[in-house]
Amino acid sequence: MPPSDFKKVKRGVTATIFQLAMAQQLQEANRVGHDGGDAAEDDVLSDLVKLRHALDSARYSVPRKNVVRSTAHQRLLYTLGDAEFRTFTRVSKNTFNVLLDLICDDVVFQPKRNSTKRPQRDVAVQLAVTLEWYGAHRNGNSVSHFVMNYGIRAGTVSTYVRRVQKALLRYYASFVAWPSHQKRIESSAFHEERFGLVEGVVGFVDGTHVILDQKPHINGALHYNRKCRFSFNVQIVCNEDKVILHAFTGWPGSCCDSTVFSKTPLAQHPERFFSSDQYLIGDTSPHA
Repeated sequence: MPPSDFKKVKRGVTATIFQLAMAQQLQEANRVGHDGGDAAEDDVLSDLVKLRHALDSARYSVPRKNVVRSTAHQRLLYTLGDAEFRTFTRVSKNTFNVLLDLICDDVVFQPKRNSTKRPQRDVAVQLAVTLEWYGAHRNGNSVSHFVMNYGIRAGTVSTYVRRVQKALLRYYASFVAWPSHQKRIESSAFHEERFGLVEGVVGFVDGTHVILDQKPHINGALHYNRKCRFSFNVQIVCNEDKVILHAFTGWPGSCCDSTVFSKTPLAQHPERFFSSDQYLIGDTSPHA
């Protein structure tokens, strides 16, 4: 039975229970002072209530079959050449191994005590799925691709992504951090010597959009950007080595870069991040 029909059956049973209960109350009100009642109706109502409880306890409306776990991931992770590996995961094998070593022992990948569920897939597979999913936006890739290549259900893809994200975010502050006073002085000197920029440049700032597959339920229209997509506007600051120093997100895609930047801690409390002669370089487009 399709899920939509299953919901209709539950709604129909609920409506029938309500109608019978109301009818019984009316009959009882009319029988005040008289003995007797309709036992058959009581039995029907009782059976319907039991049926409704049974429907509530059924998680799925159709039999579930386990997807056979594929071994195709072994070729992806261990036998692909560097170029092919980067095509799938968007990172080199060395970077992949660094990330794997970083998160492999995270608690999110450990089995829960007294759990009867099947053991999790290798952390390497979950990381590969996550990285490939990150890079799959609007390039013809889809969840069905992961189902075929990895032998996992569509819902498992999002489970892997959530786990890896949780593990990676624990290290956010270790990799995304504002430079010290001495580091900013060194960056300023580098930009002046290498590019002839006026002394004081400590980084570069620009906005980028994180595209959403669907219109958000809350203030959806505000997320519609100038490129006719729903998105979040994210402000990124990096240094001369392309290392991210600061990230600011949460503003809808309809906001221009200058508006979003004006709301960042960098703009609202510059004394915490810059010396008097230090600044960032950004583009001068109308949307910056």
